[in-house]
Amino acid sequence: MSLGVQFLTMAAMIGCGAALGLLFDGYRAVWGELRLPRRWHPPFDLLFWAAATAGVYRTLYLVNGGEVRFYVLLALLLGVSAYFALLSGVALRVLVFGLRAARRVFRFVRRLFRMTVVRPLLGLARALGAVFGFFASGAVFLGKTVLQWLKRIGKPGKR
Repeated sequence: MSLGVQFLTMAAMIGCGAALGLLFDGYRAVWGELRLPRRWHPPFDLLFWAAATAGVYRTLYLVNGGEVRFYVLLALLLGVSAYFALLSGVALRVLVFGLRAARRVFRFVRRLFRMTVVRPLLGLARALGAVFGFFASGAVFLGKTVLQWLKRIGKPGKR
């Protein structure tokens, strides 16, 4: 492996380390906002680290053919450490702000949908039910009246 490829590999792994730090902060922020039960932590942790490992190896494969060397691990650690030392606080605040803003927008859209679609449809259904009930009770009243008249007409001699 040439020196240029080694430097490219180092730069890519430092970038991957920083990206892993950012993704981990995003994972923590999403987990904190969703407030899922604790029993879901291990499966999601496994999925996160499996995806992270696959992403790092894919990058390594594209850069140097997938050769894992000691300096690759050092570069990953350097990238993660640099991210957590320099950018983690700001990135976490931005991620939490974005998630809370997205939650507010979702609530607004849901409320708007309920007010503009669901409530009018429920009102229409209630109105149709009231109209149907009115006509049904009228039909029952007319049916009973007709039956009473037929009983009286059918037995004229008993009067």
